[in-house]
Amino acid sequence: MVARYGGEEFTLVLAHADAQQAAQVAERVRVRIEEAALPHAASAIGRFVSVSLGVAATDGRQTPQQTLAEADAALYRAKQAGRNRWSH
Repeated sequence: MVARYGGEEFTLVLAHADAQQAAQVAERVRVRIEEAALPHAASAIGRFVSVSLGVAATDGRQTPQQTLAEADAALYRAKQAGRNRWSH
């Protein structure tokens, strides 16, 4: 399931995926967006649209809010590390 989560943020929920599988999906998404070379005229950072992704997995013991908070923290780390990457 894909849904808009915030102004420029989306969430992608992968049912029955572990952390490794989620990381593989995140990398595929990142590469596809990079390969699309979509112009980003309003950006002061780069000429093309890029994506930063935060990856989190749950074993069922965390609440959805806790898992989402983990993904949000991972997204922040990805942005701090230079953008156009994923983190977990």
